[in-house]
This record gives sequence, structure tokens and C-alpha cells, in this order.
Amino acid sequence: TRYVANILLARGYKTWQHHFADNYAMDWSNHFGGKAGSDEVSAFASTVLRFGDNYVDNFNSHYPYMREEASLLDATKGHKGFGYALSLGVTGQALAYSYILSEARKKGYAITENHWNTIYYGGLEFFYNNNKFTFLYQSQSPYVRQEKDRDIVGSFLYSYRF
Repeated sequence: TRYVANILLARGYKTWQHHFADNYAMDWSNHFGGKAGSDEVSAFASTVLRFGDNYVDNFNSHYPYMREEASLLDATKGHKGFGYALSLGVTGQALAYSYILSEARKKGYAITENHWNTIYYGGLEFFYNNNKFTFLYQSQSPYVRQEKDRDIVGSFLYSYRF
């Protein structure tokens, strides 16, 4: 058993917004930040394009890189009625240290980490009043050079705004 302490600092900007007829909208967000802790030290930069109808005017959709629900940050008002959003994004990560990979080398595994990783993301969200359903698909380049296949993850998330 090992305790872990981390600090995650992230900054993002909604750099472009466009509204079409009948409430269709698009926005483009860019994020950057870093993580420092006892299990990982890394920095990242990301961009996400979102298209939809009557979606929450928030910072961005569910952001899988942070591994937590960040989508209701900066939401200025509650959501009314049905809406949806489709999001596509890419993240670049610079990995300086990984506890797991460091321990594996100490145990004799002949592995070399990839210091540069890419993460591709696609997500579909449905909103109804304060309810949100998110389906996401994420493909990530491997952390070790010996692995040739990308890691692919899909998930479902439900959140309710109080």
C-alpha cells in the first residue's frame, strides 16, 4: 500500500463560439496544464471542438484527461429541456516521471517510457434539465515503447447538477 499525493493545475479557454439558426452551436476550447505528484509528473495541452443543440454553455464537455467530471465548471445557469453535444479532441502529453514505470524498471523489466503521448477523444452527451448522460471513446498511445498497440477505452457517465 502506498499513499499518493498529486497537484493538478489546468487552465482552459473557450477560444471560439458560433451560433447557428435554431439554437445549433459550436465552440472550440483549448486546455493546458501539469500534474506533479508522487505517482506522476507530466504536462499536457489539449484542444476540443464541440457541436450541438441546446447544450450547457459551460467550459467544455466531460474532459477525460482529468479523470473526473469537469463539465459543469463555469456553468452560469441551469439547463432547460433536452439538448445534445458531440465533442472531438486531441491531447498531447509530456511525461517526465511515472512511479509505475520506475518501479517496473527496479524489478528488472526492460521497459522504456514514451515521453510524448497522444490521446484522441470523442464524446456524445445528452442533457435533460439538470441530468447529463455522457458516452465517450478514448484512444491513447502507449506509455512504454515496447507496446505497439494503442489503449482504447470507452465509458458511460451520468451526472446530476444540484
